[in-house]
Amino acid sequence: FCSQPERCVEKAYMTMVSDLRASCPNNVVARLAAETLTSPVYRYQVTYTPSRPTKINELYSYNGWFAFHVLDTVGFFGTLDFALGETSEDDRTFQRLMRKYLLHFAKEGTMPPEWPEYPNGTALLSTTLRVEKNYRSAQCALWENNDMFQYAWIN
Repeated sequence: FCSQPERCVEKAYMTMVSDLRASCPNNVVARLAAETLTSPVYRYQVTYTPSRPTKINELYSYNGWFAFHVLDTVGFFGTLDFALGETSEDDRTFQRLMRKYLLHFAKEGTMPPEWPEYPNGTALLSTTLRVEKNYRSAQCALWENNDMFQYAWIN
């Protein structure tokens, strides 16, 4: 869960907030879309941790240590070097992976076979693609079963 022992408390907090504010609501939206739309629905979560602390933008006085909002966009456009200053081979591999799958979707209108339609799996994107069924379902159940899920929709 945490490869940086000095940052594990921060990662636990960030993961909890991300579950409540993003992961769990996105699961609901993806499920509703899959139930009602005739087009394929795909769900993904970026799990990549950049090689160094990331200066997200000038509005934040701190650096991000883990996956952050818009990391997928930064990866797709190959601009991780602007946020990091210098990229590692893993950073560049993550960028290639983002481009590979999103360009495939743009060209074909579907994802390749290793990326199933939702709800059959959520693609976890890092330096490789891994698929998980029922992504974060236990964590989301905690929020839903304890009347906390209503806070997920406040943005």
